[in-house]
Amino acid sequence: IKFDAHDPEHPVLLADQSKLGHIYAGTYYNYKWYGQVTHYGTQTSIDGLYTIDMTTGERTFVGVSNRALSDMTVDYTTGTVYGIANSAGNLATIDLKTGTVTLGKAFTRDGGAVVYMVALACDLDGTMYGVSTDNNFYKVDKTTAECTLIGNTGRDVAYTQTMAFDHHNHVLYWVNNGDYWLFTIDLATGKATPIGYTDSLNAFAIEYIHAP
Repeated sequence: IKFDAHDPEHPVLLADQSKLGHIYAGTYYNYKWYGQVTHYGTQTSIDGLYTIDMTTGERTFVGVSNRALSDMTVDYTTGTVYGIANSAGNLATIDLKTGTVTLGKAFTRDGGAVVYMVALACDLDGTMYGVSTDNNFYKVDKTTAECTLIGNTGRDVAYTQTMAFDHHNHVLYWVNNGDYWLFTIDLATGKATPIGYTDSLNAFAIEYIHAP
């Protein structure tokens, strides 16, 4: 589907993919939409990484993935694609040429307390942010996965999530599948502001071409 970020309640169907494997993590990078696809009828058995045509929905196989991800985001300062692995417990990276996932550090805060992250997004300056199951919004260190609290979202965070920046205007959008709403998140306070109702979404992105 596609939808206007200001009017998420009226999506446009691009392709019915109900007979295909599910996509629980995806991102847009260099003119392509990438999605990690499960085998049909399963939630965690990974088929592999695909590109998805944004007009027809046609999927093109890239490579086998060795580990499931939930949510993905691109760091434009390095070209690295990050994701959430191990049931929301670890930061990971994925190679968009091969589909291979490399497991990183566990998400922690305050010197070791466990954080379960459900949504990630990188700003253009390389700063990574995340939303966790404790309803909080964090800044995330990409090397150590240490999480620094920014503030509470004010929402009940549940189930798999997805969020992405509109790099044209520096706005962070977040879909909370706990209540099926699209929000913007204040980067300074973590407060989530509702925009409108959505269906359950596990992956979305706003097209952006990183060029002069």
